Amino acid sequence: MKTKFYCLSIIILFLFCYAGVVFGQNSGTYNLQIQADTYVSEENPAANYGISAELVAGRGLEFGYLYRTYMKFDHTPIPPDAEILSAQLYVYMHYTTAETYSMELRKVTAEWTESTVSWNNQPGSASRIILCN
Repeated sequence: MKTKFYCLSIIILFLFCYAGVVFGQNSGTYNLQIQADTYVSEENPAANYGISAELVAGRGLEFGYLYRTYMKFDHTPIPPDAEILSAQLYVYMHYTTAETYSMELRKVTAEWTESTVSWNNQPGSASRIILCN
């Protein structure tokens, strides 16, 4: 049974979140593909959701457990000497009970693996890069 989630504050954690990147040198736009994605659950801290078709973020309605989504992008198309001038990430929500919500984006500070990450061993993150409302 799926839990309904109150998405008042969606937190998405990511390793390299440059889905559409524009550069100064070697000018161009690069659309990066996701290498891995999963989520972790405070409610089931030892569980791994690497094979889940869903990504869940926010707080559960019933008990307020926190859920975090992780996405890892393949950034190899970006030249090593490139200067990133702008980046765009499009995230679409298919369920919420909130009239408004916010989303935090953070850079993950340690390696993680889609098939093994859980709430208990989730990597740390840097300070917030952006807050969207």
